[in-house]
Amino acid sequence: MKKISFFLMSCLFIVSCQDETNNFTQLASGYELYQKNCANCHGDDGLGLAKLIPPLKNADYLLSHKDSLKSIIHKGIQVPIVVNGITYTSPMPAMPKISASEAESIIQFILIKFNQTSNK
Repeated sequence: MKKISFFLMSCLFIVSCQDETNNFTQLASGYELYQKNCANCHGDDGLGLAKLIPPLKNADYLLSHKDSLKSIIHKGIQVPIVVNGITYTSPMPAMPKISASEAESIIQFILIKFNQTSNK
């Protein structure tokens, strides 16, 4: 019985480590993709650019539009948006070459890095 319990505990430990490794891999990928595709405008620190480019750090818009973030990455934004009470009118370009899994990695990186929640 002890051997079975040890085996089950070992399996659970391995699975949980794989989950952590997958999460780390996704965040590392998200970081690289963010640096390549987003940081030029939104900044390394996610603070955006004055009243031209909205911040991602502590942005209320991200939390209230979680379900549409992939679409925003793929299609861009052409209409004014309000982030933390400030209206931004500069369009965000579409990034259709970013895959769905890459977009998810970027989103998870942004939500975790910039002090949001990691829940989808």
